[in-house]
Amino acid sequence: MEPSYYHGKFRQGAELSPHWCWFVDFVSELPDVTHAPYLESNDHCVKEPKKQWQFKWQGRIEKEFLFETVRAKALLPFTVQRSQLVFLPLMNHGDGIRILQADELLKNGKLYAAQWLKGVRQASKTLSTNKSCPTENLARNQALSTQDPKKKMVVLYNGSGSQPSAALYTSDCKPSSHETNGFIADHETYFYYPDSSEEGDYLCAILNSKPVINGLSNLRSSPSVRKKVTHCLPFEFVPVPRFDLDNPTHLSLAELGKECRIALKPSGNQVHKPRNCLSERQLARNWSTKINKAVASVLR
Repeated sequence: MEPSYYHGKFRQGAELSPHWCWFVDFVSELPDVTHAPYLESNDHCVKEPKKQWQFKWQGRIEKEFLFETVRAKALLPFTVQRSQLVFLPLMNHGDGIRILQADELLKNGKLYAAQWLKGVRQASKTLSTNKSCPTENLARNQALSTQDPKKKMVVLYNGSGSQPSAALYTSDCKPSSHETNGFIADHETYFYYPDSSEEGDYLCAILNSKPVINGLSNLRSSPSVRKKVTHCLPFEFVPVPRFDLDNPTHLSLAELGKECRIALKPSGNQVHKPRNCLSERQLARNWSTKINKAVASVLR
């Protein structure tokens, strides 16, 4: 069996941990300073499974270091339940992005981001026996160097869990009305920048289809490979062809994927509220027969 065109093109996101260093929210009761807003660690940080990371930090950060991300548990078939705000000390450098340390931030006149980074580094040494700098996790596996925060859309796939899901993330999934500097994929997800929304919807239709999900489930249940597929992409065993605008079946899948994406898209402030995952999955099943039939045809 020939490998899929997309094999190796989906990459794992960056390790944004410990979460209390990077995942942030705006502090609503403090004055809104546009160029360097007041922020604090996201509320989910105090619910971390490891007690040493159940911590919150607070301070100001220059807005140019604010990005968006999506955690795997917020990724549902065809839709993103919610996105989250993250602070990342990144700067465009040549053909990619690089991570700035506190002293580099100071040299560039970014006092608030430097103070935050110095503070969380000292706090992390107290909270954990691991004395490494939090930015070392960001740099791991060069997972940031392959990302482009300015891309207008990205296909996200969780690659693990009992129910694999894929969704096309676009700029209207932002976590707040505040401007950010783009999207950075978290290590819990895999990402791919499609050439068009049609290609993105096509891929989501295939990745959320029953033939692909069943195939992945069968692979994971095999004792001989179970330990190797904690994170597994369908392109490793399903020959998904490259999206072709001249292929009627590809276009049909793209249209079905788009219909699911639009129908499941949260409206208004629902983007940031917990939602009923089961009802969303049920709604997606309304298109499942057509999608499964088209996918079976494409994968022959």
